[in-house]
Amino acid sequence: MLFTSVTSQYTTAYLLMFALAVLWSLLSAKKRGGSLASFLGTGFFLSLAFYLFTVFQHRSAMAVNPVWLLVRDLGVMHLTTTLAARAALFKPALLLLLTGILLALPFYRSNVLLNSFSGQSLAAGSLDPNAELLIDVKDAQHTAAIQDMLNPYGASLQPAFPAMRHPDYANLDDYFVIDLPAQNAGKAQQLLEELQQLTTEVDWVETNEVITLDPPQPTHSLKKDNSPYPINDARLGELWGFSAMNMAGLYNNLLKGNLRPAKTARIAILDTGVDAAHPDLKDNFFTTDERYNTDKMGHGTHCAGIAAAVSNNGIGIASFSPDNSLVKVTSVKVLTDSGMGTQQSIIQGIIEAADKDYDVISMSLGGRANPDANKAYQEAVDYAAKSGAIMIAAAGNSSDNAKNYVPAGCKGVITVSAIDSDLKLAEFSNYISDVEMGIAAPGVDILSTTPNGNYDLMSGTSMATPYVAGLAGILRAVNPNLNTRNLYDILSQTGIDTKNTAQSGKLIQPVAAMEAAMRQPASN
Repeated sequence: MLFTSVTSQYTTAYLLMFALAVLWSLLSAKKRGGSLASFLGTGFFLSLAFYLFTVFQHRSAMAVNPVWLLVRDLGVMHLTTTLAARAALFKPALLLLLTGILLALPFYRSNVLLNSFSGQSLAAGSLDPNAELLIDVKDAQHTAAIQDMLNPYGASLQPAFPAMRHPDYANLDDYFVIDLPAQNAGKAQQLLEELQQLTTEVDWVETNEVITLDPPQPTHSLKKDNSPYPINDARLGELWGFSAMNMAGLYNNLLKGNLRPAKTARIAILDTGVDAAHPDLKDNFFTTDERYNTDKMGHGTHCAGIAAAVSNNGIGIASFSPDNSLVKVTSVKVLTDSGMGTQQSIIQGIIEAADKDYDVISMSLGGRANPDANKAYQEAVDYAAKSGAIMIAAAGNSSDNAKNYVPAGCKGVITVSAIDSDLKLAEFSNYISDVEMGIAAPGVDILSTTPNGNYDLMSGTSMATPYVAGLAGILRAVNPNLNTRNLYDILSQTGIDTKNTAQSGKLIQPVAAMEAAMRQPASN
């Protein structure tokens, strides 16, 4: 590719435009130059168009307001060209001005232009301190040349994802992590730009950013649900979303034997861990790794209960399978006990779940997309899809466009928005109108399991996501051949409108989706 980062594309566009503007201004002021002046003028307008296109295309990733950026950049250029035109006829003034420009431009580039996009000015605290950069090498034989570049920084190079069952499914086996020593952690941006110049050895380089769970969203007094259900869980009346999703109809059909499973689907919760001993989870839980079976924060346990709590056991809450035969749930811990993770840890979790042939991967996590840090996530999604997994991700809680967040904005992911009890898009929820596959589920005041046998209310697209994951699991149980696209089409076609369908997507309807899945032909 011509440009390996949004920052370099923007910076190159601006500096080219700036240089052409100054030269054109000088020649025009001297009223000579003829065809050369005409050529520079044409070049200036072409570079201006390229600059404006770059700003418009990547405006969502800017660390500053796009209008302010345009005023700043064009204002600096206008001031400089005006001074150049006035100084053109006075050699001492012109030499002084050009010297000032040459001295000022490197500072302006490093401290202004390169800091115009979020994620591009790399504070050391925003990156994994043990693996600041992810690099995709063209071939393992090139690692020696890359290490030569790393040596002055005291940095090391290690495989990022060393144990993949299907390395041919994606290019993730070519990814390495770069660990900078503490004293050089602040030089990650400098090293990233140097590595981008190794076009013979490097396909891609991006930051290994730290992500954190969104702050808890406010909860409110519960809207009680008095619908009759053919199961006996004690707190069903506190699950308002069940009425909105017609769960009574699903339970009645399943308990009558009208819908028969072909398998027990397995759902992986990629999160802070899960309390495997919770009384309302343990009979539906299976272990991936004993290290993942605790949850100090509670976020992962809450998500697991929404997706696959034990139903009809006389306590707590319920999930989609009234007799617990359709799905089982497990934990893949990708976030710390404080709710922090990295791009590498999340991708490693996706690989682990995919390699174990889990049917559904539920990700109530993510962060704003750095335009230069999406390739590895997309490779991971592609890897999981080729492994047969269905990927479900939270849209995010920033009242923003979900396409600007990862993994929500990746192709091949079902992205979940949150609705409230009035079937409106939750005030915090990102909207899904611009993602490939967007759907809605209840995400406000959701009661579910928390560690040590407890229950609590939480709100967020994190809560909506495991509702979709749980439903995806039971659909896979009755039709194991469903892929992500098949499943999304079913959810969207059988879903009902919300008060904001264009922004939220359709609200899932499990009984209609189940019936449609039974009729869906096998997919290749």
